[in-house]
Amino acid sequence: MFVRTVRALRELICGRSPHDRPAGAAGSESGPHPDRGAVTAETAMVLPAVVLMLAVVLAGGAAAATQVRCEEAAGAAARVIARGESEEAAVEEARSIAGERARISVGLRQGRAEAEVVMPAPGILADWGGLELSATASTLTEGVVLDDR
Repeated sequence: MFVRTVRALRELICGRSPHDRPAGAAGSESGPHPDRGAVTAETAMVLPAVVLMLAVVLAGGAAAATQVRCEEAAGAAARVIARGESEEAAVEEARSIAGERARISVGLRQGRAEAEVVMPAPGILADWGGLELSATASTLTEGVVLDDR
């Protein structure tokens, strides 16, 4: 029933009726339909694009999560330096959050503890575009805060 309704609507839109075709002609009720297999061909053409789009969307979500990890790691490393602990302890703290692939730099500059974390983006974003995610954080050292009181 549904197929007949769709065919009738298609023929109405195209300006033809089922009575315009001779019996047994291609596309008539008694012969094979001219669009047979078209959906399979269209799906085969579109499916790679859909898979690629899904991969990019998922990689974008993973990149957002990785960016949050970069920011958390930079903030934690800056806090460790601000407390007066060693740079090695700050790098270790940041690496525990960001992971082994992260490049971490920490230091004291003009009374501020600063940290930077740089990581490659996950998935196809890094593979195809070489995208790197980075975050910096800085805070006053505890000695500066105590001196200002």
